[in-house]
Amino acid sequence: MIPYITTFILYIYLITCTISDIKTKKINLKLSLFFVFLGILIYSFFIRADIEILLYNLLSGICVLLVSLFTKGAIGAGDAVILIIMSFYMPSASILIILFLSLLMASIVSVALIIKKYSRKYALPFAPFITLGYTIFLII
Repeated sequence: MIPYITTFILYIYLITCTISDIKTKKINLKLSLFFVFLGILIYSFFIRADIEILLYNLLSGICVLLVSLFTKGAIGAGDAVILIIMSFYMPSASILIILFLSLLMASIVSVALIIKKYSRKYALPFAPFITLGYTIFLII
């Protein structure tokens, strides 16, 4: 029962972030903080997976955050925050798979935009791809 609840809660967060990222190109910090605290509670009381799995999942989000800082925002810090928050809702070490699927989908769309001769300065929101990557991960 708990996996279904965490999946539902995570989808609410991801869909909200997707809508926000598409409309404003930003991730709501207050909403993210709420889901961090909720995720910590759920992880502590219900998931109780090994701390190594949590650290492994957090490391993926932290690496994306570092890339965001080194590229001066070419990759948004909000996207890294989404991955970090997802870490608390995942009972297995699967954030890297979701990140890979998300990057793969974003790459396909980016190539299509390049073929259609969009400007190189076009900012592609990444939250929809994280949501899509998570969905594909659940289906597989």
